[in-house]
Amino acid sequence: MQNAPRVPSVLANVGQACYNCFKERSPGVKLMRCSGCSRVHYCGSQCQKANWPKHKPLCKAFKAVETTQGTHMLAPFLFLDDDEHTLVVKDIPKLNQAIERVSSVLIDGLTTELKRPFITAEKNLIGWEPRCLAWKIKCTGKRR
Repeated sequence: MQNAPRVPSVLANVGQACYNCFKERSPGVKLMRCSGCSRVHYCGSQCQKANWPKHKPLCKAFKAVETTQGTHMLAPFLFLDDDEHTLVVKDIPKLNQAIERVSSVLIDGLTTELKRPFITAEKNLIGWEPRCLAWKIKCTGKRR
């Protein structure tokens, strides 16, 4: 088992470490998002290029699913009641149902696009991904 490939850490899966070398974000280490899917971070172009052959299939699958299923992924959130002043969703069970629906659409879409089961690193990335549209907008500065 010593020759088994290293799987990115939890910190890498939540964007706090380089997805290739696992170097943690720090004052001296600026992490940049993958420009394709915005889901993984790299400490530099060298790590991004080194990881591209492994990341490319999932990156392209994310983009395809967002293009074809984006409306289905956004729709469950459109009719959630939120507090007028704080914009916090009032009905947590409905929010959880919406998140489950979106997760299901995403996982089904990715599986279809990849035409194969997920590998461990992909399962971990998808499993640790924040499930909040507000987080996505806040962190990327753009709506996805």
